[in-house]
Amino acid sequence: MTSSDPLSLAQTKRFAANADTILLRATRPADLETPIGAFLRLDDGGPAYLLESVEGGDRLGRYSFVGTGPRRLLEVRDGLARIQTRPLTVSEYSPDLPYETHEAADPLEAIRAFVPRRRVAPTEGMPRFTGGAVGALAYDAISCFEPSVPQPERDPVGVPTAAFIETDLVLVFDHLTHTLSAIASLHTETPDIDARYRIAETAVFEALDRTARPTASELAPAAGRRRSGEGSTPAGAPGASVTGTT
Repeated sequence: MTSSDPLSLAQTKRFAANADTILLRATRPADLETPIGAFLRLDDGGPAYLLESVEGGDRLGRYSFVGTGPRRLLEVRDGLARIQTRPLTVSEYSPDLPYETHEAADPLEAIRAFVPRRRVAPTEGMPRFTGGAVGALAYDAISCFEPSVPQPERDPVGVPTAAFIETDLVLVFDHLTHTLSAIASLHTETPDIDARYRIAETAVFEALDRTARPTASELAPAAGRRRSGEGSTPAGAPGASVTGTT
């Protein structure tokens, strides 16, 4: 059950007059859930991220962010940038999606080209992060900016110079209000905004529903504990024994 619903289609069209990205958000209570639990319930084995915020070096911050089901992926390796884009007609990410390749001597330039400039419609009460490119630069990327640092002769691990993903959906845990929000980015440059709205609206409600349902692996240990406890004798009952050390 949600405590807030996303913008209506009429509101979305009104915002689209001055913005190319509209944020649709639905929120529900999440007193007993954790970011890791939500991540595991949404995990489909593909690229994903879980971001935890820390304040003062030792205090958990207000928000945690989960992103799964990437729409776009960037990988920079050996001077080449490879970009995969999941079409709107494809519901799930697959590593077999087609990709385009460009020269990328500077990984930062590749990242700048990967992240488009967007005019996001201001929406009251949104967290500080609502989506975008999330990833990492390898330590060896420093040789691209500082020529005095040589590239290693070999890379036994095979880590790319840069790897980033962009998801259309972000889950946000608010540890202050004990709520979970699903935020979808609706890009209005598409000609069929009505269809895109329905896709985004469905995505936020499905994400909140999936994170509220235990997975089969979560239920299995509980069933195992009940089976192992069947027929046991409570402590203090006739026939029970108590052992201890001093």
